[in-house]
Amino acid sequence: IWLDRNGGKIPSVRLAVGVGGAFSILAEDTPRAPKILRRLNLEWLWRLVLEPRRIRRIWRATVEFPRLIQKQRLANPQGFKS
Repeated sequence: IWLDRNGGKIPSVRLAVGVGGAFSILAEDTPRAPKILRRLNLEWLWRLVLEPRRIRRIWRATVEFPRLIQKQRLANPQGFKS
């Protein structure tokens, strides 16, 4: 919420990342996913089961964002370095 409300007020910041979920896990307010899900990079699925209201955010992060990156790579292959 803070990033959404204040991000535009700081023109020098081009990218901001919310880390509240990480703090929740470190503070042990939210349980970690089972090891099998972590090994399979599916911790997001565990968070979705625990907090179904995150569906929109998780969809954007796991589907829409990678699709946008791929679209940019195809449009400008020289602009991306491996």
